[in-house]
Amino acid sequence: MKLFFLSCVIFTLNVQFAISQHLLKKKEFESINNFIETDPLGFIYAVDEQEIIKHDAKGKILSRFSTRNYGNITSVDVSNPLKIILFFKDFSAMLILDNMLNPSGEIIALENIGIPRAGGICRAFDNGFWIFDTDKIQLQRFSNSNEIISQSGNLNQLISNPIKLKDIKEANNKVYVLNQDSCLFQFDIFGTYLKTIKLRENQKFQTKENKILTWNANKIYILDEKSLLQQEIDFSEFKIKSISFFYNQLIISDGKKICVYDIL
Repeated sequence: MKLFFLSCVIFTLNVQFAISQHLLKKKEFESINNFIETDPLGFIYAVDEQEIIKHDAKGKILSRFSTRNYGNITSVDVSNPLKIILFFKDFSAMLILDNMLNPSGEIIALENIGIPRAGGICRAFDNGFWIFDTDKIQLQRFSNSNEIISQSGNLNQLISNPIKLKDIKEANNKVYVLNQDSCLFQFDIFGTYLKTIKLRENQKFQTKENKILTWNANKIYILDEKSLLQQEIDFSEFKIKSISFFYNQLIISDGKKICVYDIL
């Protein structure tokens, strides 16, 4: 097992200024959900407590999966549409689904691989997965055979902010950990700390091609990670509950319906 320690040099990046943007609605359809996700092929997933529904871009239901055995679904990683990861935080468990939302195997009790309390899970670049270990306060990367490949070390020892995880994702060859204080910690694919970006909101975030998206009930922020220029979008059509990215589109939900918008 390899152990990769965090850099001792900590620095925070702040947004420089905002650019106003607008949205054009292309599609709307009903779908009850707590949050939504969009995969790289443009399929939209509506997640509501113990059920996940897969829609095509026009809103047609393609498949669905539900379970009452493991509590509510905490998060869903659809970055690999053939290997969808469901995380059940209350039971510290995960389940892999195929592209038709059929289970690919048995539920994985994370305690059996040494993680009794997982704070978050996301896919890793090598078809494995990342877990935030709440007890050890560290990132751990596992192979697809559930073996530890690398780990970050205790984050509280090297990052001054108390770590209270809100969300975790891997994208752009980086791992992003969103903290409850709106700080987004960035790591490389081996778990080495890179930098901290201070966001406007601490909701769940989305990231794609160096763009980081956050939101509140009536405003959307799209941050360019390289330039630190931020697009700011006022949204008054309804109160935003969840958002996802697909190329130059935003998919926005109020919990009862899902709307697809072009970014102008």
